[in-house]
Amino acid sequence: MSIIKKLKMSLLPPSSNSFHAAVTEQRIKAEELNALITDEQRAVTELKQQVLQQINEMLDQNKNLLTKVDEINLLCGSRNLLESIEQFVTVSILHQKSFAGYKNKYSGHTVVLCGAGESLSYYEPIEGAIHIAVNRAFLLNKVKFDYIFSQDFRGISHIQQELKEYEGNNCVKFFGYQNGNISEIPESFAMECNAVRFYTDIGIGVDNDFARNITNSKFAVDILTTPLGNFWSSIFPPLQFILYTHPSKIYIVGCDCIGGHFDNRKQTDQEIEQHKEEILINWSTNGKINPQLLQHWQGLKDFANRYYPDTEIVSINPLGLKGLFVDEYTDNFIRGQNSSPL
Repeated sequence: MSIIKKLKMSLLPPSSNSFHAAVTEQRIKAEELNALITDEQRAVTELKQQVLQQINEMLDQNKNLLTKVDEINLLCGSRNLLESIEQFVTVSILHQKSFAGYKNKYSGHTVVLCGAGESLSYYEPIEGAIHIAVNRAFLLNKVKFDYIFSQDFRGISHIQQELKEYEGNNCVKFFGYQNGNISEIPESFAMECNAVRFYTDIGIGVDNDFARNITNSKFAVDILTTPLGNFWSSIFPPLQFILYTHPSKIYIVGCDCIGGHFDNRKQTDQEIEQHKEEILINWSTNGKINPQLLQHWQGLKDFANRYYPDTEIVSINPLGLKGLFVDEYTDNFIRGQNSSPL
């Protein structure tokens, strides 16, 4: 056969049979590819195993890397680099479920964060605002809360039934992990509350130790992939969540940082005094906010100014936080202060 004839034949369109066979082959390949990507959880697990295997192989091949690993371990506050990597992968998997859809969710809205300090009793609800309670703050009957955040079981253990039954405004309950800390919220109780779980950085990159954690926690920008900064305070994780939703204004209420709680139901006098003593030891000095805690609040302010400069933060009836943000005082609080100071 001549070269010209072969060339002409190669330029002819494929027969219907060969074309059908090609389409069928591509369809089979597409189905096989689709089957590979349908099981997201399996793919993530396999990826994690591959990463850990590669790191193990790398360490086996070059023992000199062990020195560098120790240095990295010291920097990240963990004794086991591989464990830390696995923890961060686990955090990312959970948070992409827990916090999906919340980025910029409240852009243009007002969000009120309610701590459980004594000044909360003076709060008059802001109409149309999103309300978030920390620990027992949901007991404030004047507000139907949209969210509850808790990570310290000691702050809610005496009101478990109330928390389980609370509905509020279709309230979503977020319970934080503290990675085995003594105040860890039991998984069984979280399930009873139908709570959404999230991780704080205590025990993840930061030692499960008060002195080290309070100085080494970090504020999270992308909460889908990183644990929320713990700082040994239940107030900072919800603040990081709120900033992620990007509201135009945040009101902080009941974050007194000194004194007791607005509601002490189901607590003995001994328990109430014991908690006040704990606040005096850890969070206040001579009736004022502890300098280290104030430093973290200043860090939160700097963090917000850097990443969310268009979000205004206002303190309502501040005590320990006086002068840090924009301060607003209500008439009933002023009258209460004059007659019976907190």
